[in-house]
Amino acid sequence: MSIDELLALRRQEARRLADSVPSSPEWDAAMASVEDLDEELRALHVDPNEPTNPRPQTTVVGSSRGDL
Repeated sequence: MSIDELLALRRQEARRLADSVPSSPEWDAAMASVEDLDEELRALHVDPNEPTNPRPQTTVVGSSRGDL
C-alpha cells in the first residue's frame, strides 16, 4: 500500500471516529484503526498529523530524450 493510500485510509478512519459515539464498538474499532495506521506511517517516517506530506522530488540525472 502506498503512503498516499495509507493517508487516505487514515483520513477515512478519522472521519469515522469523529462520527461515532464515544466508547461505542464502532468508535473503538475506528480508534484502533487510526492508531495502527499512525504507527505504520511513523515507521515510514511520515507524520500522520501533517495536512500534507511533501515527499522529496526525484530527478533523473544525465538522461536525454534518446534514453526515454
